[in-house]
Amino acid sequence: MLLGAIDTDNGTAHILANFVGAANQWTKAIKPAGMYIFYSFTVIDMALTFGFMALKGFEFSEFMVELMRKIMWIGFFLFLFQSVDLLKQIPASFIQIALNASGYDVEPDTIIESALTLVSALWHSMSMTDVTGSILAAIAGVICLAGFSIMAANLFMVLVKIQALIVGAYLIFGFGGLSYTRSMAINPLKAIFAAGMEMMFIKLFLGLTLDTVLSLEQNIGNDIDSYMAIIVMSIILVSIIYMIPGIVSSLMSGSLGNTSTAGLGVAAAAVGGAMAGGALAAKAGTGAAAAVKAAQDLSKAGGGSMTENIFRTVGKDVIDTISGKNARDTTSTGQRAADNMKQQTNSMNSAKEAAAAKESASYVNSVDASAFVDGGKS
Repeated sequence: MLLGAIDTDNGTAHILANFVGAANQWTKAIKPAGMYIFYSFTVIDMALTFGFMALKGFEFSEFMVELMRKIMWIGFFLFLFQSVDLLKQIPASFIQIALNASGYDVEPDTIIESALTLVSALWHSMSMTDVTGSILAAIAGVICLAGFSIMAANLFMVLVKIQALIVGAYLIFGFGGLSYTRSMAINPLKAIFAAGMEMMFIKLFLGLTLDTVLSLEQNIGNDIDSYMAIIVMSIILVSIIYMIPGIVSSLMSGSLGNTSTAGLGVAAAAVGGAMAGGALAAKAGTGAAAAVKAAQDLSKAGGGSMTENIFRTVGKDVIDTISGKNARDTTSTGQRAADNMKQQTNSMNSAKEAAAAKESASYVNSVDASAFVDGGKS
């Protein structure tokens, strides 16, 4: 079965560029607000710290130590505010590490294009002469496309998450001016670092996925094993991608808990939905194949042309479905039409057999009567 050409320009790069452009505009508006909060909190912090020191009394050395501590923290956060590209360099460094390790510059479009290539090869292997194999190829293609789309979506969401974290960081940095909220102002750096590490692992595993796709594409054949291998690998790969946030969380927290596999349930549900859709497609495909075969048999039995039989029987089933007669029937339209045409074929064959038996009996009786008449004359 030949398919049309697939357009691999999926546009996620353009969407991501829009997010990046919007994030840059948002930063220009949010950074002044963050700096205003920072200066306000710095004044409050200075007043509180040195006010209490003045009330209880202090030595000059103690005053200088506290002042130097304040100046260092103020300088640190002003450096973060003024260094526009500093926060962007954190995830960029992780991207470079992933590129050096895997050799692949993996982007969401790369994953989608690889999936489309594999699905195209799967569907090109379909044949009208092998209905079962074609159904399995269709199911494998649906599951593969769903799984790889989930993986591309995960990478895309991490990239967008990093942009959002960078934008929000400038607002949270404002809390660094007050010693009581300074720990909150450090959290954005931890979050951006964790997101960069998450992106690094996703790109590493997706680079491995590209190698797997190439291997699967080369081994596609008209056999069940190759189709089942693609289904299994799609489920495994998407489960691994969902496991990455848990791995990063464990690395950052220093404890290996249930978070490392928290995404497996979501991955199983997502791919399970694709498998359910594939199962419905298989059910419909099996019913359609059975209907075509039954229509051919009915035509051979003298019940009209195959096309006429299909349209007549399927049309009747659709009317019955609309009227509610098939409300409790869980089989597909194709299967019900096939059963109906099989009954017609059996009825016609039975009628033919009865007519042939009657004709045979009439012939025997006529021969016996002729023999009796001839015997009487003689």
